[in-house]
Amino acid sequence: MPANNPREKRIETSSKNQDQRSIGLLVMACIIAFAMVFSVFFTMLTPQGDDGLEGDGNVKGASFTTSDGVELAGTVFIAEERDSPVIVMIHGWDDGRGSWENFANLSRYNGFHALTFNLRGHGDSAGAKNSSLMHLDVEAALSKLDTYFPGHGPVGLMGASIGANLAIEVATTSPVKTIVALSPGNEYMGVNITNAVKNLTDTSIYFVASDEDGYSTTSSLSLFASTTCEKDLTLKSGVGHGTQMLSSQEITQMLANWLETHLRAV
Repeated sequence: MPANNPREKRIETSSKNQDQRSIGLLVMACIIAFAMVFSVFFTMLTPQGDDGLEGDGNVKGASFTTSDGVELAGTVFIAEERDSPVIVMIHGWDDGRGSWENFANLSRYNGFHALTFNLRGHGDSAGAKNSSLMHLDVEAALSKLDTYFPGHGPVGLMGASIGANLAIEVATTSPVKTIVALSPGNEYMGVNITNAVKNLTDTSIYFVASDEDGYSTTSSLSLFASTTCEKDLTLKSGVGHGTQMLSSQEITQMLANWLETHLRAV
């Protein structure tokens, strides 16, 4: 009986190894192909229209870029009527657009479009926190309203804490019909509005503060006194700072009433 040939064994082993490598490469190619198909399918499930919005329905994701190149993330709330008024909501320092979500949804049900967004350096927005440049974030949001809400009605700004200051600052140079300022300050993080409120003319403003929030209460009183446009002031007890006040059903209803009267009414 002839002896086994070592060379034949080596050739057989090498052939098996090559087959295993080929199978491994084929499996890897199949995985990559599946991942590419899944990626395309997932993108199709999350449609993006010509308006740059992502998702279906009346609440959609948005992203837009400021004049100095910072990409911001936002959420669009679309009311039933195309020509509805629109509210841009601006959060406070170290907060985010999610703090406005409930009120934005309520506003949508009440017949108002709404746009919330994260200021630079906050949440999923790019850039570093820089209060001296955040007015550019608000201006960028305003510049997208015709794209997100074509044919929309008058524009209102709502701001909380430094967001209230930014709303007042930007409203001096933008066509804003009304402003809601929750817990404003004479100055927050370098955003001083003691002169800006004096320049509010073709608009109206509603100051709201909680009396245990001493600085905001004092500031609201002095800002209210300095403002010459149509205005109102509400001071409550124990309702917190900024968007914390939205947990009060009474405050929420007062804000809804103000918007109905001063933003929707012709």
